Amino acid sequence: MHTTSYMHGCDVVYIILVIIPKLAKDQVVSWIKQGLRDLSISRPSSRVPWGIATPSDSDQMVYVWFDALCNYLTVAKPLGISELSSPLWPKVVHLVGKDILRFHAVYWPAFLMAADLPPPKRIVCHAHWTVGRVKMSKSLGNVVDPIGLLDKYGIDAVRYFFLKDGRLEDDSDFSEQRINSLLNYELADNLGNMLNRVTGVKINPSQTYPPFHLDVFPLGGYSPQGRATVEDYELLETMSSLSDEVTRLYNDFKFGTAVMKIMECVQKGNGFLQRHQPWRLVDQPEEQRWLDTILHTGLECIRLCCTLLYPVIPHSMIEARHRLGVNRDITLEDLKCRLSQEYISFGSNSITGPSNKLNSSSKPLFPKIRL
Repeated sequence: MHTTSYMHGCDVVYIILVIIPKLAKDQVVSWIKQGLRDLSISRPSSRVPWGIATPSDSDQMVYVWFDALCNYLTVAKPLGISELSSPLWPKVVHLVGKDILRFHAVYWPAFLMAADLPPPKRIVCHAHWTVGRVKMSKSLGNVVDPIGLLDKYGIDAVRYFFLKDGRLEDDSDFSEQRINSLLNYELADNLGNMLNRVTGVKINPSQTYPPFHLDVFPLGGYSPQGRATVEDYELLETMSSLSDEVTRLYNDFKFGTAVMKIMECVQKGNGFLQRHQPWRLVDQPEEQRWLDTILHTGLECIRLCCTLLYPVIPHSMIEARHRLGVNRDITLEDLKCRLSQEYISFGSNSITGPSNKLNSSSKPLFPKIRL
């Protein structure tokens, strides 16, 4: 088989659009511009006796990457349906390490086109993880035991670390200290603390989403007639744009940046609560409308952030949504910020519905762990 025959006929738009990040795309374009040699899809059995023999010559074994890459098709198609009519192929996205980019971005598309099959939708190339900035190696003994990490920190804390700190362009360095820090400070102190603040029985004895009052927090921009500050309106702007921004980042496989944006919103939400200290208003009847509005804003902020964090830490976010009274699968409606004139004016004050109750718990969502 001649790789050059198919790769040079490949649409340039395919090379430009489907390989991310740009660093990987540039590498593939460079390989092609340098010229491609013919590629044999078999090897002599004398060199590879353990391989699969070719149908026409038992002295030749199928090239291992040709055999391995073609397995994608067997997984991507439903049983009994050809690859050409499969609803899954070529919509698949290949997520590959940088050391096998050439096989997936040069050889694999050539194999597919030779078989009159379309190439995959996207190829996403990621960098590696190191330990102490040194590549992991059995001989060096600097490998990481994933089971031990899961047993110690739980699956969501480990997922959070790898998805937040892992990068496509550059190698990331593993650190258990970093996992511990993210768990204790970002997840426990920031996210978990805000959830506890707005769902606590003492501050929210009715265990509901209290109403949002437009007279104390007018929507549509800062108003001196209300109680809300300029910073409070900045929080609303962040919440309003967060879903679209995070969705775009997820679609571009920029998970770390997406998580950072969500946690920045949580931090602003905590700042909002700290500014207005609703716990000081609980025993002041004349402040009830303002207290209701503060709690509603805080509840909506943490609900939105927990929904957007679900792809990263699903187990914890299911529990968080349960505590918020949202006991159902996530829908597109859940991704919308409901602090808008549209929702408030029509009485849609709670995404949980008027009959749902919060389910506060004294149990920490993210128990801290000491190293």
